[in-house]
Amino acid sequence: MEGGNMTFTCTIQKTTPNSKFLYWQTPNGTHLPDSDPHTVVTENGTDLHIIDAQLSDTGTYFCVYLDDGITDKKAAELYVSGKLSVNAPSPQYLVVGRPGHLECTAEGKGLSIKTYKWRFNKQTVPESSVAKNGYLTFSKVVKADAGNYTCIVQTVLQDARKHIVAKTVEVSELPKPPKSVGLTPKFSHVDVCFTLPDNEMATATQFKIMYWPADAPNNLSTVIVDKSKFKCPFDISGLEDDTLYSFKVAVANKIAFGADSNVSSAKTNRAKCPRIPEQVKITTWYTHAMVSWMPPSYDGGLPVTNYRVEYRKNDTEDAFMTVYGDKSPLKVPNLEDNTMYEFKVSARNKRCWGPSVEEVEATKLLAPPGMPTELYLRSTDHSITASWKAPASDHGRPVTKYVLEYRIVGQMKWARIENATSPYTIDKLTYNEEYEIQVYAVNVIGIGKAIKKQTKTIVIQPPSSPRNVTVQNIKYDFMTVSWLKPVSDNGAVITGYKVEYQMRVGKVVSKIWMDMTTNANVLTANLTKLNASTEYNVRVGAINVAGITYSTPLVMVKTVGAPMAPALVAFIVISSIIGALFVADIILYFSLDTGITKKVVETAQSRSGYEKAPDGDQN
Repeated sequence: MEGGNMTFTCTIQKTTPNSKFLYWQTPNGTHLPDSDPHTVVTENGTDLHIIDAQLSDTGTYFCVYLDDGITDKKAAELYVSGKLSVNAPSPQYLVVGRPGHLECTAEGKGLSIKTYKWRFNKQTVPESSVAKNGYLTFSKVVKADAGNYTCIVQTVLQDARKHIVAKTVEVSELPKPPKSVGLTPKFSHVDVCFTLPDNEMATATQFKIMYWPADAPNNLSTVIVDKSKFKCPFDISGLEDDTLYSFKVAVANKIAFGADSNVSSAKTNRAKCPRIPEQVKITTWYTHAMVSWMPPSYDGGLPVTNYRVEYRKNDTEDAFMTVYGDKSPLKVPNLEDNTMYEFKVSARNKRCWGPSVEEVEATKLLAPPGMPTELYLRSTDHSITASWKAPASDHGRPVTKYVLEYRIVGQMKWARIENATSPYTIDKLTYNEEYEIQVYAVNVIGIGKAIKKQTKTIVIQPPSSPRNVTVQNIKYDFMTVSWLKPVSDNGAVITGYKVEYQMRVGKVVSKIWMDMTTNANVLTANLTKLNASTEYNVRVGAINVAGITYSTPLVMVKTVGAPMAPALVAFIVISSIIGALFVADIILYFSLDTGITKKVVETAQSRSGYEKAPDGDQN
């Protein structure tokens, strides 16, 4: 039972030294290893413990073992169910002289196969009297059938029982039938009406109306109606027209139905053919038509069961072709385009086809498709992406492809793209140009009208300037320049950088810029073959298709002096000493005349040729 514990024991009889237990296999085919908390290994086998069993544990478990080198398994069935309960009303009533039954049902989650047994006054009732649904049946009730019954329900795991008191009643104790039953026949139905005395109506709970074709008494139909839902007259529908039917009625109280009334008969009216369908509308296309209508104002007394549409070319003696359907609209296929057709629409009930209503309409002329719709253009600096939707009408033949054409506004020649699909991107365009785009739809008939639109490719500019230009690793003939990327490429991808440098002496600047370029992903450059002890202006330019922008201000840097040989250094030192002694003598000689000294200094400055250098970054 659900929530209980269950143990399977698998004992291995060792026929050979190699015989041994392997594992348990669950109903879903998985293995239960020894470490599983639901298994406990014993000396000769394994006990499988199912703790707190659930409905999902139901199934076949297998003990898998090895016997003489061959793997084999044995099955063990596990049934898990909820608590069994038996339901049966008590007392229950049996009508003397009629067939009858006593009810008993079982409930519970996951119940296995159920069996029902009955006992009457402590005696077992033969199984032949127990129906498959558990009811105890009586072919003809007698008074002796009254008494105490016990309904016993058994499953694989549990059983439960219910005690029932059965009472018998005579038919004369049940409600009496109506004295007369009124019948009003129509085409396919009959209105039934009857009344009861007030005291009998007060105890009535249900009414049973039985009817059958008079010539087929075994074809009995029964309608049971609660008293609260019965209203006189009560409509019995679904009958055949022009047919004699027999009726009888019984009344029930809380115990059972009483005796049947006397038989009454009525013949349904003979139906007529329906009238013409109303509001017929023919909607023609190129090779088919849709025909719609409203039902006839009079169905002839029987429901309309079918409609038909007959058609042929107008003003011809061709035979009518027909399509059928049980509701509007109907499609008329395989017509010729640009052709006048005659259509007739009629309705049918079970009795016959009614008259038809006639209309004449022409199919449409097949043509190239209409203009594509909702053309939308999205541009970049070098491309335009066009998207569009299908035409509002293909004019009778499916669109097979789209053609896209484009040109610069003002030019005569169009560039053409066959089999374009939306969205389509046109590449390799010129930036800042106005382009005209047009799209056509094509079917097997031809090419339709174009939808046109203009747009301009995006205006791009040179990028902003490189940032943080610095010079490092300065030698007498070498230096390294580095920088950061610009803040913006201004609409076009940066393709590279140009490093430029020029020599300067004070305010005198060379007009010649020397340069080298790098790729867009390289942010350093090594300048070589420079002059020693020379000042340079350095700048870096960022490049895209629109141009170049240089860094500002200029970076001013000076290379170091070139290294000298030892002998040359000694010579310079000795020459400096001698020169210094000579200059000292001259200064001493002229020191008596200060005017001459001042003149010598000014003459030396004017002949030098250098001016004050402009301000700038120094490295």
